[in-house]
Amino acid sequence: MTNIEPYKTMPFSCGGVWPHGIPISQSWASIGAIFSLIHTYKIKTFVEIGTDQGGLGYLLSTVESSIDGFRYHGIEKYPDKIHETMNKSEFRKKIFDGDFFAEDGQTWLEEILINSTKPIMVLCDNGNKPEEVRIVSEKMKLGYILSHDYPTEFKETDQPENTKRIENAWLPGTNLYLMKKGK
Repeated sequence: MTNIEPYKTMPFSCGGVWPHGIPISQSWASIGAIFSLIHTYKIKTFVEIGTDQGGLGYLLSTVESSIDGFRYHGIEKYPDKIHETMNKSEFRKKIFDGDFFAEDGQTWLEEILINSTKPIMVLCDNGNKPEEVRIVSEKMKLGYILSHDYPTEFKETDQPENTKRIENAWLPGTNLYLMKKGK
């Protein structure tokens, strides 16, 4: 079986998930994998590059009260895409309106990487996953990088040399690719 076979055969492998009434680009299996990774690696800061309508951000923001010290941060270049439910919620302030590839987006990421509680996991899910992963791997000293849309938009050959791929029991059947930066 090639790497793309599970992706092709997985029902609803991407999207179609609406907890809280806000669309999420990830499948139920991917959401389960993300929560498993948060608990397995004791993630304290989760960063989402490319929030789209804000569904995953809303979901992750709701768990801040149940995971001691956990914080969510997101960035979205097109704030008009953010769902009205997210716009009306207290969690909206957790999404920075800006272009990740612009100077203010880079400054936003650097401040989070420096000032946030570790360990940090960054989900790259904007328009150019390979470039997002490359930039995050250069700026991050220690942490986890997760790319969405594997193996269609992000391929094994896109993995930066300064990272190590991590296999996890929850990842097969999803379109997520996990890397570790540092020790």
